[in-house]
Amino acid sequence: MGLGNVDAVEIIIPLPDGTVNNPTAYAFRVRSFWGSGNDIKRFSEWSEVVSVDMFTTAGGCGTVPPDLLPVPTNLMNLATGSFGEPVAFTWEDVWTGCGGYEAEFRRAGDSSWITIQIPSGNGVELSIPLPAGAVSNPTSYALRVRSFWGMDNDVRRFSDWSVIGNIAIFTPAGGCETETPSTLPVPTNLTNPSTGIFGDPFALGWDDVWTGCGGYEAEFRRAGSAAWTRIEIFSGSSVEINLPLPFGPVNDPTNYALRVRSFWGLRNDTCQFSNWSATANIEIFLSPLRSITFPQLALGGGFAVVLLISNRANQNWTVSALLKQGNDESWSTPWTLDGKSGGPGSAFEISLTAHETQKFLLKGDREVRAGYLSIVPDEGVSASGISVAFF
Repeated sequence: MGLGNVDAVEIIIPLPDGTVNNPTAYAFRVRSFWGSGNDIKRFSEWSEVVSVDMFTTAGGCGTVPPDLLPVPTNLMNLATGSFGEPVAFTWEDVWTGCGGYEAEFRRAGDSSWITIQIPSGNGVELSIPLPAGAVSNPTSYALRVRSFWGMDNDVRRFSDWSVIGNIAIFTPAGGCETETPSTLPVPTNLTNPSTGIFGDPFALGWDDVWTGCGGYEAEFRRAGSAAWTRIEIFSGSSVEINLPLPFGPVNDPTNYALRVRSFWGLRNDTCQFSNWSATANIEIFLSPLRSITFPQLALGGGFAVVLLISNRANQNWTVSALLKQGNDESWSTPWTLDGKSGGPGSAFEISLTAHETQKFLLKGDREVRAGYLSIVPDEGVSASGISVAFF
């Protein structure tokens, strides 16, 4: 661009076609020349280069993008919704600069996200369409959001994604959309372990007699309680149950009743139920018990030790008793219990009915040794149910 005898010029830079950075950096330089018209011009060296950031005048922020954008926090959404019905999804409004937010959702098991842009505000109404083919009911969806700087003609800058929220989406109107059956099959062949531990999950299964819309309801109830606790199962014919330790004193073990029924219907249906199955039972203990150790005893030297073991529980139990010494080492010499011989590593089995006490005469060899008694229950015996005394 020739300037003539001037020392300033106004330059209008047109908006380039396509996407441009906002701002876009431009470089400027100047040199002088001699000549005009048909002269062969002579030029000086170029001046130093100066730079100018050019912003778009339409469809752009017109501001310098920040180095770091805030991540949205405190995501809020309903726990459930229905396909095709709007669901409110909001978050804390952490970004008030030029730009907005991007929200995304995807179905459980999918790899791709569906993106929604929110140029203003800190919330969006999501309307999730019913997917093609068979869907779980409900279907779990993940939600997330991030802030961004930039507008139409800007190259956008994004924050990190927020933590993920979740929502369960039901079929249209939350209903089965099938005719209500006149009768529903009763679940049969309930299977479960005979014993369990409070806080330790166990599986309850049954024959899968109902494959229509709906599922099963399983219930459990503590012996002596009038109230049942209910679990809904929308697919499959089993459920994992974790019984929490009740408040206050409890029997050890505590008996629980289990039952199952099938049902037709979903969230907005008037559900129809089968009759309840036959009741199954399980005994739940306070804690899994591997071994109980009792204070040291001295055995041998021609002296006998009288051993009293009492069952303080309300049920019969069987345990194995071992003599140990040192750091969980077997008793190293022979011994006798009520005249029956034992030796290193030997155990003697004791069976007691509820609240029964048995007395044993325990003898060692000629040398006095110190050790302790270790009791290992066959199943479910707690320390509170055993009392041991030496004389």
